[in-house]
Amino acid sequence: MKDESIIPREATRAVFLTPEGEILLMEIENPVSGARFWITPGGGREDGESVEEGLRREVLEETGLQDVVIGPLIWRREDQYTWRGKRYHQTDVFYLIEMNRFEPVMDLDVAPGEGSVFQGYRWWMVDEIRASSAIFTPRRLAVYLHDLIEKGPPNNVIDTGV
Repeated sequence: MKDESIIPREATRAVFLTPEGEILLMEIENPVSGARFWITPGGGREDGESVEEGLRREVLEETGLQDVVIGPLIWRREDQYTWRGKRYHQTDVFYLIEMNRFEPVMDLDVAPGEGSVFQGYRWWMVDEIRASSAIFTPRRLAVYLHDLIEKGPPNNVIDTGV
């Protein structure tokens, strides 16, 4: 009998934004379906880790950057999905990190299993996201990114939906 329980997962994500309005995204491929989508760097927090500790660890693992200046919490989203046969209910919190463009480097030794799903990085402009047929997470990323660039960080955390 298959276990249909849903695993709660808390994740932290970095919204790297350049002065030119570019956002860093990572392309991921679902190992079962083969579907590809673009996400911000970040991932699940480990047991006993604070949000900041988790974000710093994920940023180091997924971009190679240390000692980044973490800005405000800007977005939040919840989703349920199946990954490698397990059901998850994930809550993501997104923190703004404003900085110049850099060349990210994934540490595949520190993040086992990510090498098989990680497809690459790309710096995107809002108009490129709008014009793309690719899947982005959150789905309405272009809308929220446009508002962030035009108005700055929100006064209250925005629920981005799926």
